[in-house]
Amino acid sequence: MILWNGSDVGEISSAYSQFLLTTPLKIKIGFEWMYVHRFKDQIPLIVDELKTIFGLSKVGRLKATMHGRPCILTRISGDERYLVYGEEAPLNDVMRCFIFRWALDLIHHGDHDMIVRREKNTAVVSYNEEILSHNTNIPVTVMTKWFGSHENLDKSIKMIIGSQSMPRLRGQIESVVKRVSPSHIWIVMKILTKLEPYLNSK
Repeated sequence: MILWNGSDVGEISSAYSQFLLTTPLKIKIGFEWMYVHRFKDQIPLIVDELKTIFGLSKVGRLKATMHGRPCILTRISGDERYLVYGEEAPLNDVMRCFIFRWALDLIHHGDHDMIVRREKNTAVVSYNEEILSHNTNIPVTVMTKWFGSHENLDKSIKMIIGSQSMPRLRGQIESVVKRVSPSHIWIVMKILTKLEPYLNSK
């Protein structure tokens, strides 16, 4: 069983038993299929590991080396496809995904930045997560479509993270970043600064 925890599993050239020449490449290790993505940095790994703090499902990512080249492995799980507005999908998951992406300043905020996974249950998972920006806002079109109004957006943010205290959230985020990539510790303050108005101080 593969532990999808953002760690570096090393060279996998002799570990996969099958591959499919898709874009991106698909390989099979043990009983699990996964995508092989080009490695740029650890941002996608850190972002994925932070999701559980915000009550979200992870994509499932690992760093690896394949034939001497670094890559990121992404878990393929059940029936999965991009989110389509109007379909039956857990609205709470969608809202959490948008708020999570806003909190981390991920550059995209569209329906195609999420996937719907149907395993035992249906879950919406934040997906395209390679680049962090600065002071991003949720677009008006997204806010109107999924939240209805700015007031509902604020209520949703407070509902999802408002019970968290600043020290507790800092500790949780620091623990993830230090485990996955200590050199990215600056991400901690980036997130906390964005969320500070909604957090309890104690």
